[in-house]
Amino acid sequence: MNQLRAAINSLFNWKQNPASVFFFAIPLALIGFGCLGAVAYFQWAMNGDLVYAGISLAGLILLVVALLPAYRMHRRLQGMRSPG
Repeated sequence: MNQLRAAINSLFNWKQNPASVFFFAIPLALIGFGCLGAVAYFQWAMNGDLVYAGISLAGLILLVVALLPAYRMHRRLQGMRSPG
């Protein structure tokens, strides 16, 4: 029972474990972009409308631009930790 409580505490106590928020954020983002892609595809297939495809492409570009600095920082930190 204590192990279960510790596991739940590590998942939901974001003040002590801020990295555990990604266990929820990444699947939700994937589901959201999947739904956005499905809407864009259905709008294109049924109505010939490419506006939703443009919106989803713009959202994807914004996501990449927003996450690129954090990814580069993560790569630099990993390089600093590795011996050699």
